[in-house]
Amino acid sequence: MILRKDASIKIIRVCGMFSIVLCHIINRYTMIPAHEVLPLIFNCGVFMFLMISGYLFGTKQVTAFKSWFIKRITTVMIPAVLLSVIFIVVLFFYGEKTTIPTIVAYCADLEGLLFLNWNLANKLFHEISGLGHLWFTTIIMLCYCMVPLFQKYCKPVQEKKQFRKASALLVVAAIVIFFVSKYIMLWYFFSFFIGYFAGKNNWLKKVNGKAIAIATGVSAIIVIGRVFSKMYWEASSYYQVYSVLFQMTIGMYSVLLISFLSNKFPKISETIGENKVINFLDKYSYYVYLCHGVLCLGTFNVYEKFSMLQATGVFLIGTILLTAALGFVCETLKKPIMARITK
Repeated sequence: MILRKDASIKIIRVCGMFSIVLCHIINRYTMIPAHEVLPLIFNCGVFMFLMISGYLFGTKQVTAFKSWFIKRITTVMIPAVLLSVIFIVVLFFYGEKTTIPTIVAYCADLEGLLFLNWNLANKLFHEISGLGHLWFTTIIMLCYCMVPLFQKYCKPVQEKKQFRKASALLVVAAIVIFFVSKYIMLWYFFSFFIGYFAGKNNWLKKVNGKAIAIATGVSAIIVIGRVFSKMYWEASSYYQVYSVLFQMTIGMYSVLLISFLSNKFPKISETIGENKVINFLDKYSYYVYLCHGVLCLGTFNVYEKFSMLQATGVFLIGTILLTAALGFVCETLKKPIMARITK
């Protein structure tokens, strides 16, 4: 199965990548207004990836699930595990040790369980500083496991009556998820499913002004709620649940807005999508995601070792070099695996 990546998909993926990188570094640039608040907004990038991943698979029919899932493991899981193993070995020689269960968790790509229920998972293993951002790889692999179920039971909406019924069910599901997420964070899977459902109906190609107006209104309500939750609800156990809902809303709104602009200005969108830099960033966006955190989080955080100007240069050059190295190794390993699967 080949997933077609049109211009809007490329733009969304690249914007999501930059959003995640900025989420992790922008608070270091204290000269930027609201630098302490912006990471909360830019953290929407992971939800952009989740939604667009769901959308892509919603537009296609998976027939050979075994080979399809092996491809997902090769593309998503192996690079994350390889980076984890290398990083853990480097930390060992650097004098920092971790527990055996933690090493096993990262080598099995289970670190994301911490973000589903931190209190429970943290009793079994711990987050490795500098690799904490790899939680996404666990979540997206779990989302992929749900695709066969979605494909079986999620059908396109044909009539307005069906659309209203589906919308009502999604609202009810969101309310249930809000309360359940106090115990296990389900917003990640919800955003993937929303993307999948949108893909089944090809909705991103149909986003118009009316849809954006409605999305803007809903997003504004969620944003205002986020402000009030910070002021009056921070001590509540549901504060974190609402914070993730806020980030998911911003991410989904960003996907809709980019899709709307791409539909409105198709020639501009295609021009951007054909740009060599955009294509390069799109191809290696996942590797950038994996590698950038090593240099701005944890033991090897360059912003704690150099001046701001020096750190910026080291971070950019280091991320490029690490991305190139990891990308080269993983793409080299992937070729014989893909060739064997497609035989």
